[in-house]
Amino acid sequence: MYTTAFLIVLAHLFYSWEAVRKVFWVAEFIFPLQGESILTALFLAVIAHALARRKRVGWWLALLYTSLELVSAIAVIVATESNFQGFAEIIDTDEYAKIFTTTAILLVFVIALLISRRHFTARLAEKSITAMLYTVIAGIAATTIVVLAVAFALATAHHEHFNAAQALRRYFIGGDPLPGADHSQIPDVIVSVGIGATVILALVVLMRARAVTTFTDLDEELRLRELLINGADSGEADSLGYFATRRDKGSVFGADGKAVITYRSLMGVCLASGDPVGPRDHWPSAIDAYLKHTADKGLAPAVVGVSKKGAEAFAAAGLKARIIGDEAILNTDTFDLNDPQLKAVRHAVKRVRDAGYTVRVRRHRDLSDTEMHRLISLADQWRQNGDDRGFSMALNRLGDPLDGACVFVEALDSDGNSRGLLSFVPWGRTGLSLDVMRRDVDHAENGVTEFMVASLMDNARELGISRVSLNFAALREIIAAGEDVGATFLQRMGRSLVSAVSKKFQIEQLYRSNLKYNPIWAPRYLCWRDTGDLASIGIAIGLAEGQLSLPFLHEPDITQPIYPADDPRIVAFLEQAKAHIPERRVPEQVRHRMAVRENILAHGEDAYPAHFDREYSLEDLAQLPAGSPVTTAGRIIGRSDHGGVIFLRIQDFHGATQIICERDTLGQETMTRLRRELSIGDHIGARGTTGTSRTGTPSIIATSVTLTAKSLRPLPNMHQGLSNEETKVRQRYLDLIVNEDARRQVEARSAIIHSLRSTLMGEKFLEVETPLLQTIHGGANARPFKTHINAYDMGLYLRIAPELYLKRLMVGGVDRVFEIGRNFRNEGADATHNPEFTMLEAYAAYGDYNSMRELTRELIINAALAANGHTRVTGRGPDGAEHSIDLADPWRVVTVHGGIAEATGRNITPDTSKEELIELAAEYAVPVDPEASRGAIVIELHEHLAERFAIAPTFFCDFPTDVSPLTRQHRTDPRVAEKWDLICFGAEVATAYSELIDPVIQRQRLVNQSLLAAGGDPEAMEVDEDFLLALEYAMPPSGGMGMGVDRLVMMLTEKNIRETIIFPLVKPQQ
Repeated sequence: MYTTAFLIVLAHLFYSWEAVRKVFWVAEFIFPLQGESILTALFLAVIAHALARRKRVGWWLALLYTSLELVSAIAVIVATESNFQGFAEIIDTDEYAKIFTTTAILLVFVIALLISRRHFTARLAEKSITAMLYTVIAGIAATTIVVLAVAFALATAHHEHFNAAQALRRYFIGGDPLPGADHSQIPDVIVSVGIGATVILALVVLMRARAVTTFTDLDEELRLRELLINGADSGEADSLGYFATRRDKGSVFGADGKAVITYRSLMGVCLASGDPVGPRDHWPSAIDAYLKHTADKGLAPAVVGVSKKGAEAFAAAGLKARIIGDEAILNTDTFDLNDPQLKAVRHAVKRVRDAGYTVRVRRHRDLSDTEMHRLISLADQWRQNGDDRGFSMALNRLGDPLDGACVFVEALDSDGNSRGLLSFVPWGRTGLSLDVMRRDVDHAENGVTEFMVASLMDNARELGISRVSLNFAALREIIAAGEDVGATFLQRMGRSLVSAVSKKFQIEQLYRSNLKYNPIWAPRYLCWRDTGDLASIGIAIGLAEGQLSLPFLHEPDITQPIYPADDPRIVAFLEQAKAHIPERRVPEQVRHRMAVRENILAHGEDAYPAHFDREYSLEDLAQLPAGSPVTTAGRIIGRSDHGGVIFLRIQDFHGATQIICERDTLGQETMTRLRRELSIGDHIGARGTTGTSRTGTPSIIATSVTLTAKSLRPLPNMHQGLSNEETKVRQRYLDLIVNEDARRQVEARSAIIHSLRSTLMGEKFLEVETPLLQTIHGGANARPFKTHINAYDMGLYLRIAPELYLKRLMVGGVDRVFEIGRNFRNEGADATHNPEFTMLEAYAAYGDYNSMRELTRELIINAALAANGHTRVTGRGPDGAEHSIDLADPWRVVTVHGGIAEATGRNITPDTSKEELIELAAEYAVPVDPEASRGAIVIELHEHLAERFAIAPTFFCDFPTDVSPLTRQHRTDPRVAEKWDLICFGAEVATAYSELIDPVIQRQRLVNQSLLAAGGDPEAMEVDEDFLLALEYAMPPSGGMGMGVDRLVMMLTEKNIRETIIFPLVKPQQ
């Protein structure tokens, strides 16, 4: 019908154009166009709009119109065929063909209307009939007045008598001609147009979809909030979900009540926002209910600000979807104010902080009524654009008791005056979404908003916050694409258009304000059904968001009610909504053991007593003669019940034995209790005497057995152990229980560390502890871990090496010092690397890298004897073959250049040019950067050609100076540094230097490193002025050595790093 109306208007306005006449001639074969007027076109447009909105009255009018047209066409055909009153001579062949095809099309249309009747369910809006009658009356009255005025003017102009009653009969009923009537047809035209327009306008009013939004009441809001909590617990929360609690929206729940969509009706549009609230698998039910609501009310469905998952759900229900912008999201784990991309934010924060500003971050529920009213007053006072704006991403209320989980961020100047406010609503359990942003434009320091955002990110972990949603950036992709250096003409035009529109709607300004935080961009979509509704949808969005105001459309002012905190429904909900730990699902065996525990407690016994007086460990029992009274304890790892005798196999860390429980000794009641209460995995204490079983097995003949700790979970099979390597790492305690080798590994590690400490102390080294938290990362080239100290509001690093602090002690006169401690490097994790590892560093005054070589050899040989009782170790080389070596044999000493020479058969020395080294690298397929320094290329060749093939312990010494910033130059060859790496089985075990103690040269080296750091090298060291100051007080000539304790344990026990470190870092399981 839209097409028919359009063709009628086109023909009336442009029929003189030949192209239009041709189109009209063809269209008459399809559409009933002959003799139709502009009013008919308007009538058809109204009906078409009503059909698009599924209006029942539109269906009836369409059926009536097409039926009348069909009857008329059939009548013409019948009259032509029967030549009724000469019709056959009047209707030519073309006209007849047009009427015939139009009749067929009308018949199909009528049938289609009848078949689809059930889809047109939208009823008339409330009081629409009354409004239509008022429109008819007003239209007729206006037409009458105009006609009478014109008729009176005509009669006066011709000096004739005017009779109003006679004029009304003439023009509205068809009475006798009036005097002067022949002078003009204007009154007749006015009557025709006025009555036609009145009919059209009355139909428009009748079918106008002005549905009144039924606002969500308190009971519905509490149901909605329960769904928000459920979504948060299931991890499906939407950042815009909380804005669904606005009280100027209606709500439509799914048939199952497990999901809801909130909306407002504007301009014939049912405008929803955000994803459905509730678990994702229940969204289709809510979407179906929402679409049924729009169909019943004759409204156009539209959803703004939908996430990608939400857009997919609405698209599955038949709606179209397009990206309209992006939401800016900050993650607390990755937000770093020192990030180079946050330079502008960092400078703004520093400026505000230097001005003496502080910040307070508080939940709304933690504010007193007085404080809340003060902040609300400030928010109202600092509002810059009149009324609050927002619909999809704004709450537009403060101070409600149900909003206690919202967060206020308040900036205070040096005098304690408030200068800025941010308010965030909850986003699930661990997120926040920006709601209110205010600042004192007259007195606030420039950058106060950036200061508040950065302060929130600093305090986020204390609030349990992991992500923060900032503003929405509409049309972000268009702006970004237009700014790209390779933007096309159309992309630049699009960006220019957005810039022009931004003067009114601040689109580009919002994008810029978000961009400086380097956020993660999450796309948001607009969903709609009929493209013809987009104009209405756009206006509706503008009205709802407060960006548009239409003089002819006066929506009633909607004030959201603030509910009293003592409402019993609110009190009950807030109590119920407190965070709770969901009930665990546990296996049947665990439930059984928990029931046993409950039964023990019910009988007044203790399943976990505070003490048991153990006299002997299980290892000590082997030294006792038979018949000795003993009290011991251990974990049950085996159980055998033979009626009158129960055999319990127990173990502790160093040994195992058997407990014999006999009915004749313990009594039937005790035996029954033991059967009921004891399971494999429980800890027990036993008293009795040493002896043997009938088969000769060493045992304890029990006189009493006491449960000392009830195990609620069964152990793995003691004979098969743990086959899953991941389980061994994640549940090391289970591996230690069932795996003898795992227990021996722990003992070996302890013995090695004890040996290192004892050997050093035997050489008169002093053990110290230096800081793990450091203001500057130094002592090695590595990427550090970063953290933040709230007490001083400053960034810190976890240490990558203790070197610079140990050297301070050397300056202070501690001439032999060492530390065994944890270091942290934010680098790769593999079979030989862990981000957290144990390191030994030792420094000796008046030593050098030669003396440290002898000390290192002594340390490793002693450690091998402590762990294994001998000096022979086995390992695999790069070829995968197993090799056995004796650490007591002499260890090789090879220069770095000499190692490369041995591997290649070339004469490689410090004199070999960089170009020759690059050619050598290409020959042996060693990847090197041609722009790298000569020293860096030497290191690459060394690692690929020499180091990885060293099986027996080998000291590779004399490294290039430019890659050894903390090492002194060689005493006879300044091109190399007095440094060595100890390599065994192709892996580095230790490294040592003749330390650089010249403060001037050391400063130059560190400054060069800092320039690399400024250029973006995350591993380069920073200038440590405090260390350089200490060095200026003179440090004696010294040798320093660092040894990877984990690497040493790996080598001596033939294990990988995940077995060597008791609890290596692993990703948490979901």
